Amino acid sequence: MMNKRLLIVLLVVVLFTNLALAEFNPQKGVNFLVSKINSDGSVEGDVVKTGFAALLFNKIGGRNEAEKAADFLKSKEDSSGCFPSSSCKVKDTAIAIIALANLNRDITKSLDFLKKAQSTGLGTSQLLLQVATSGKGNCTASFDINGQSFKKSFLIDEGRFSSCGNVNFLDLNSNCIKGGLASSFPGTEVQIDCSDVSSSTVIGTIFKKNNDVFLGESFNSKIAKIIVESGCYGVNSKTTCNLDSSLFAGWSLVEADADFNIIPFLKQNIDQNSPLHLSLIALTTNEERFLNELKKKQNSNGGFDNSVTTTAFAILALSQKEDVEIKKARDFLKSKQNTDGSWNQNPLDTALGLLALSSEVVIDLPSGVPQPTTCDRDGFCDETLGEDEDTCPSDCVDISDRTPREQPIEQTPCDENGFCDRESGEDEINCPVDCAKEITDTIVPKEPTTEENSSSGNILLFIVLIIIVLGIIFFVYKKLKKGKGNKLEPKTPFRPFSVQLNQKTQKNDFGSKLFKPLPQKRTVVETELEKSIEEAKRLLKK
Repeated sequence: MMNKRLLIVLLVVVLFTNLALAEFNPQKGVNFLVSKINSDGSVEGDVVKTGFAALLFNKIGGRNEAEKAADFLKSKEDSSGCFPSSSCKVKDTAIAIIALANLNRDITKSLDFLKKAQSTGLGTSQLLLQVATSGKGNCTASFDINGQSFKKSFLIDEGRFSSCGNVNFLDLNSNCIKGGLASSFPGTEVQIDCSDVSSSTVIGTIFKKNNDVFLGESFNSKIAKIIVESGCYGVNSKTTCNLDSSLFAGWSLVEADADFNIIPFLKQNIDQNSPLHLSLIALTTNEERFLNELKKKQNSNGGFDNSVTTTAFAILALSQKEDVEIKKARDFLKSKQNTDGSWNQNPLDTALGLLALSSEVVIDLPSGVPQPTTCDRDGFCDETLGEDEDTCPSDCVDISDRTPREQPIEQTPCDENGFCDRESGEDEINCPVDCAKEITDTIVPKEPTTEENSSSGNILLFIVLIIIVLGIIFFVYKKLKKGKGNKLEPKTPFRPFSVQLNQKTQKNDFGSKLFKPLPQKRTVVETELEKSIEEAKRLLKK
């Protein structure tokens, strides 16, 4: 019994220890990430790390850091639109697109790169065209391949392609449209025009792989533009299909609201046992079935694959609904934060961890010293602030034609950029937004004294908890030992109450000094009673 109680107390100690050591501190996480930012705005010069850091800073209000990160990303863009220019990787390009799209930067060239970078991902699957109608008439399919225009006609009769084998579903690889269209030219736009059909039509695509069928696009119209979504992505442009690159590319196309995607390939090829794959396909399609499958992969401790990265992506996918699964996942992620604020002392894991938790925790951004800048990124090239094409390309160079922008006709002294620029005429009266309380978006680590005080407070709290728990252990131990000792003592022999009372009265020194009992006289009745008892004893002896 004693061992069981001691075990319970030890478990309490462990629990308090874990609580004290696993305290979540988002501020220290932000400070750790800021410490990894280079002067060019990048996180260790890496596109992927910088992309996720830009997403985080943009979400928690660090506009200046987010914009600097975006500037770095644009500096690494190849003329074809890929990232980084030195190696043109699909995954890096996808993450750069997600970050830049969320910061309203131009991504036209990058989307064009992804459109052209697709590889054939159809494999043994079939991409089928359907025209559902009760009428009859001619339809045309128009498309361009490598600068050459094609236009094919076919007869539809009550949903059957009567001029193409009288089938209900037309294989887009067939010669009736163009041989090898689906398998060789993924991403091709095909205009289907069934205006000649006598009744209403529904135009759509279907993917068939063995006995599995996946629905593609569908339009309740006689004219529709369908995309030959039979592609995939390799590590680089037009290389062998790579599922990891394809998943990130598919997510980026949704974030960028692109008019093409590779969802059929993803649905047919993801690993249903991989929480990371399920998270990314859920972010891409937002389909309930993938979210449900993802929940089934959660570990008992709340994590996914016991991985910070995988759990962070799972939280991003599940964040559309607040339920017990996402709460457990967040608790797991918090428990994995290091004492220096990082996750695994890795900037990427730290950025992902904070990004996944940012919707739940209000992060107190450090209040740094206002830092003047010659580029306020207000959309106008202001020479009075020293902005030009070199110091402020976001304001002074147009994205579309790379020419300097014209000055606005009217400018107010107050640009509401969060910095009180007194040289340009801003003051507390004409620009209270900037000058009433000079603040900045720039994120800088807090003063060490603040963190040290916080850490000292946490250590003191931890020590107090340990002392309390050790006190409980000592108290329980003494109680148990005393109880055990009492059991070993022999039972006290029975003694008449009158004897016990006399002994207690004699031992009570305090009472004997203040309340000494007075000598009592015997009554006549008591005397007679005693004589009767003695007479009875004498008779019994006879």
